Amino acid sequence: SALFGTLTIPLLYRFGKRFSGDRKAPLLAAFLLAVSPWMVFMGRSLRFYQQFQFLGLLTAYFFLKGFVVESNRRFQFFALTTFTLTFLSQEVGVTMIVAFFVSYLFLAKRSDWREKFPVIGGLFLVGVIVIINVLIFMWKCLTPPVAISPTSLSVVSPHIYRIHELASTLFVGYNRLHVVISFFFFLGLPLYFLKKDKFALFNYALALITVAAVTIAVLQIGLRYISEIYTFYSLAACISVFGIIREISAFHRNGGAPLPPVLRAVPFLLRTMLAIIVATLIISFQPIRILDSYSSKINRGDTFAQEFVKQHMFPADLVIAGHHPGAVANITGKVDYYLLQKGLTDEIFLKDGVMIDRRGGAIIVDSIDKLRTVFNEHDRAWLIISDLRMQAFEPALVDFVEKNTTVAYQPFLCTVFLWDAGKGVYDAPPHLGLERYFFD
Repeated sequence: SALFGTLTIPLLYRFGKRFSGDRKAPLLAAFLLAVSPWMVFMGRSLRFYQQFQFLGLLTAYFFLKGFVVESNRRFQFFALTTFTLTFLSQEVGVTMIVAFFVSYLFLAKRSDWREKFPVIGGLFLVGVIVIINVLIFMWKCLTPPVAISPTSLSVVSPHIYRIHELASTLFVGYNRLHVVISFFFFLGLPLYFLKKDKFALFNYALALITVAAVTIAVLQIGLRYISEIYTFYSLAACISVFGIIREISAFHRNGGAPLPPVLRAVPFLLRTMLAIIVATLIISFQPIRILDSYSSKINRGDTFAQEFVKQHMFPADLVIAGHHPGAVANITGKVDYYLLQKGLTDEIFLKDGVMIDRRGGAIIVDSIDKLRTVFNEHDRAWLIISDLRMQAFEPALVDFVEKNTTVAYQPFLCTVFLWDAGKGVYDAPPHLGLERYFFD
């Protein structure tokens, strides 16, 4: 992640400088990419999103070289190859094909239709790879989900559910991180549309069309699914900044145009309104919180909690996961039970008459009565639960856990509870007769 995140910075500068002919906007965009708290966080996470972003930008570079700036067969095949790698890095990347197709229709150089046969053949091959990828995914995931819930919302399925949220999450950002960038992004759109600047419009198209495509195609709302367009989004905003400066400078050099009488009458009011808008943008940007985010811990301490249990557990102890049972099993070496949040029905399946978790193979505990039975039958049990999951459990279940266990360890946003029968702590409500209240 750190490697691809670092390589994306010079690639973004090269991409912007090569096709815009300007250095200032690409340099500013590369700087924003390097210091963005969101991008820094992504670069520190051992996942594929930075690779996804790097390959998406490389695809755009080859696309412009092969289809727009010139009709170059070699770069056309490079673009198809890197697009395939982008898709294989993160399947959501297939949505970028919509923006590339629209860009091809309006921006590409026209050539004889007979010259397009090799490219069509390449597109066919890419389509075959996409289909094979989907079939392999379906084959590996032999246990079909019984329902869609928050843990499986990342599936690709056309919808109009919460259709505004992804766009607002990007253009506003965490802690309003992107307010200023988005202000210039949208301010420059009419300017470059009127100027018919192909490179600027290409960046706008990739950003806006891909956001729309992901919004409609993917159920889950997550900025990580559009991380590949941050480069185009920030570059378009930076191009807009310097483009507007150039237009204003040209306006003044030419002597300007006389203002209408109504505007000449209220210059103070106009300046005041502009000052309020600028001040609002600066306040909304919250630069102090953004600077603080570089040193603040934002990842849950799940791994620390699991390592703690591994180091302190006895061979006969039970391990109960409140979230991510597969990860718990990988680190502690076992996971006996999974304390399931109501509604996460895609995480479980019935095997030999027992409801178990599909990732760690743990037996499902879905009620106070079942948890009480586990406690009654065993001397010690470790519960690893994230604070977020604790908020999602039934209040009575949380109360039962807190009254009958002790807090053994509490890393960031995660708690390790210990049930120890030898402590003599037991304060349980009467039997509720709810042994299977999730599934009846």
